[in-house]
Amino acid sequence: MTYNAKTFDYGEKVEAFRQIITNITGLSVVPINREKLPEYPYITFDYPNGGVPETWNNSRELEIFRFQITLNCYAEKPQESMQIANDIEVLLKDPKYHEQLRKAGIIVVDAVPNSITANDFTSLFSIYVQPVEVTLRLLRSYVSDFPRINSTDLGGHSNV
Repeated sequence: MTYNAKTFDYGEKVEAFRQIITNITGLSVVPINREKLPEYPYITFDYPNGGVPETWNNSRELEIFRFQITLNCYAEKPQESMQIANDIEVLLKDPKYHEQLRKAGIIVVDAVPNSITANDFTSLFSIYVQPVEVTLRLLRSYVSDFPRINSTDLGGHSNV
């Protein structure tokens, strides 16, 4: 059984974002917890842990919020992982990709390669990873079927 979201479909937004990263790099972009990983080079991403509201509202209707996704650019050469991360950082701000993301309901707030590169699995292989922290802004467009009660409906009293 698959759960169908009633208020916001994170999977739809993450898939649209994943597809743009694939278009930018031409590489496989897979969830970080995927059991079978593709050949190098490739990119992993983590799923966001909910969103942080940018505006406060007493309901969650039509709410602007943002969340971060970490992209990990894996390669067998350190310069290659850095080049992949750099392309992502620069091209996410390119008008072509910016417009594609906007059409999917996604705004890129920032994309910053992490200054730390890692040599994973050093005892077995020389594999390099360059993380890119991407902050996205989204709009939750959920609107309740039930009319909202406000202070005017209660005769001016706002302590509901």
